[in-house]
This record gives sequence, structure tokens and C-alpha cells, in this order.
Amino acid sequence: MGLFCKLFLLVICEAAVLPNIFASSKTKVIESFHVKSDIRYRFATTQIESVVRNTAPGAQEIVFDVTLPKEAFIVNFSMEIDGITYNGEVKEKSQAKKVYQEALDRGESAGHVRQTPRHSNMFDISTNVASGSAAKFTLTYQELLHKKFGIYEHEIHVNPGQVVDNFLIEIFIQENRPLTFVKTPTLRSGSLITNRIEADKRLTVVDRPSSGTAHITYKPTVTDQGTSGISARFVVEYGIDSNKKGEVMQTSDGYFVHFFSPQDYSPMPKDIVFVLDISGSMVGTKIEQLKQAMMTILDNLYPEDRFNILTFSFSVKPWQQTLVLATETMVIEAKKFVTSMY
Repeated sequence: MGLFCKLFLLVICEAAVLPNIFASSKTKVIESFHVKSDIRYRFATTQIESVVRNTAPGAQEIVFDVTLPKEAFIVNFSMEIDGITYNGEVKEKSQAKKVYQEALDRGESAGHVRQTPRHSNMFDISTNVASGSAAKFTLTYQELLHKKFGIYEHEIHVNPGQVVDNFLIEIFIQENRPLTFVKTPTLRSGSLITNRIEADKRLTVVDRPSSGTAHITYKPTVTDQGTSGISARFVVEYGIDSNKKGEVMQTSDGYFVHFFSPQDYSPMPKDIVFVLDISGSMVGTKIEQLKQAMMTILDNLYPEDRFNILTFSFSVKPWQQTLVLATETMVIEAKKFVTSMY
């Protein structure tokens, strides 16, 4: 398309004479943070709703981050002030920023959603809120859930940036076949699946109204959120009972989708080359995370797989001169090599 578009919302609410300032955690009070996901037949619609109050003596710009699942897309952004809801408009990047800045200069309440550079699934929400006023922001996105290792997984990024009095996550699941299980195993705190915080089961309630439905609630108190608030990913995993052929047929409004999940197929042998960055930019936590990830991957190779490892910094160095079978001996040798990196 050539154009890089942003969601933009301009609300003319109240002209303020006082200069705009950037909010601090003391003057930006998040009164509520609600997330509601409605999963119907593996298609999830998630709504993030937050009420933010400006307690500063003057109007100020409030900025907070929202992270979406990588395959999700935004379908709506709106802002409510004084009981009136204003829907967002999609504008080209430079035009959206210009109109938003003009609103700030006039001291008007406005909102702007922009994609974070280098991160396609991270967005900054910037708003100008008058002194003493509260704005309710609603962001809605959708995604199709994919089956991995027999499990459908729904992940919600949670990072309000502070402790919130009214914090709630609700997830509704409706499938046309029985759910074999529903669980909320962990809160994930990093980019690796090994970075996990065991979820406090007393905070998560899973109700099963019927065989094909579930209702999950997560409502931590102020004490449960710690001193700086929750910064993690809330995860729900569930399975669907398929027929003997591993097939599910879904119909709606004259349309149909046929899901295939072949059973009892042996994994196909794979040829894999791992290319690992061990340059100076990987010093510290990054290289340790890389090592952890490689240990997990190596443990999941099949003996019929062939693999090799290439490392690069100032030059490229192969671990072996050719692909080798993933025998127990070679996997052990590969782990020794990975451990010795850097």
C-alpha cells in the first residue's frame, strides 16, 4: 500500500490554558483496568478498557503501552469523556501526528494510537487529559487461535504500569465440540516460555457452564499486584474433543470451515541449521536466554533429524562441517558447545 497508517482519535472536549506536561505515576491514576475476551470457535475478540484520571493541576499528556498478540489486528479504538464516546479514525502517519499535536497545542483532549518502531505488535496510546478529568479508553482487537501440540492458547499482555484498584480479566470460551480441558497454567514474564511466574490459583476461577463452554476470571487485589503492578502475560490453554478422524466441521450463516487434525502421524525427519548471534550486543541476559532456548530445542529433536549450529560475530563459525544426526551423543556435544558460547 505504501502508507503507514495509524489509528487516530481527536476529541474536542475542553480548552485548557495551562501548558501540557507529561504524566508521572503520581498524577496519572489508572482507576480501572478491564480485559474481556470472547472466544467463539477459536476466533477471539479482546477488549481492553481502562479509565485514567489526571490528578495534576494542569492538562497533561498521558502515554501508556499496549502489546497485542503478533497475529492480532485492531478493529476499534474509542475514548469516552463526560459520558460521550468518540470513535477513532485511521489516518496516514504524518497527518495523524500533525492533527494530534495541533490538538495538544490548543489544550484539547485528544487520543493517538501509534505503532511502536521495530515492534509490529506494540502500540503507544497517547492522550491529552484536562486536570481532574478521567478518560475511558477502549481498544478492541481480534485474532484466530492456532492449534499447537493439541492445545489452543490465548495470551493476554498485561502491563498497566502501576497498581490498579479495579483490575479484572474475563475470558469466555464457546466451542461447538466438548472442551477436553481448560487451564491457566502460568503468568509469563518474558519472551521465553521458561520465564514464568506460577499463577496463584486462588485468583483464577474457571467455571464450566456446559461441556463446550468456559468462563475464566482473574481478579487480583492491590496486594496481589505487588508494589509496581503486574507486568506479565495471562495465559489460557484449552483442548477440543475431535472425532476419530481428527476433524471438526463448523458452520455459520451459510459458510463452513473444515478443520483437519490428522492422528497417529509420525514426525517427518527435518534438516535444521541454527544460526546464533554471539556478538557483543548479546552480552548478559540475551546470551543466557539464547542458551536456555537452545537447550529446550535440542531436547526436542528426534534421532532422525539432522542439524548443525552456526555462530556469528566478527565471522561465521560452524559447529560441525556438515549436518549430523540428532543422536543422544551429538545432542550432548551440541549442548556442551552452546554452554561454552561467549
